[in-house]
Amino acid sequence: MIHLVLVSHSDLAESYKRTVKMIAGTVQAERISTVCMTEQMSPEEFIARADAVRAEDPDGSFLIMADLYGASPCSSSLMAFRGADYRVVTGMNLGMVLETLASIDSTPSLAELAGVAEGAGKEGVKTVYIPDC
Repeated sequence: MIHLVLVSHSDLAESYKRTVKMIAGTVQAERISTVCMTEQMSPEEFIARADAVRAEDPDGSFLIMADLYGASPCSSSLMAFRGADYRVVTGMNLGMVLETLASIDSTPSLAELAGVAEGAGKEGVKTVYIPDC
């Protein structure tokens, strides 16, 4: 089974989960695990919380979405999930999370699901402008 884990600074990952619940419903939101790094939290504490997520299904696969490439939540996740079947996709945005959830049961592999997430993230970035008439 592929698990979706959102990791972020502050409560961004939790905010995304609440927003998914509002848009897609409780069942979809419950498929998301979150690990949020607070100002008071050390990397070791973050890793311990991520380890607890991993321990819920030690043989599972994990798609981790991080808010920023190379930042503490991202790099700490790499340490926490070392040895597991995982991929980390950075630049997390709401469209990426929703599209990944919609595809999680129909995408056969973790690598392909990571590709879905990355594609959705890139596709969701648009410049919108309506000129004054």
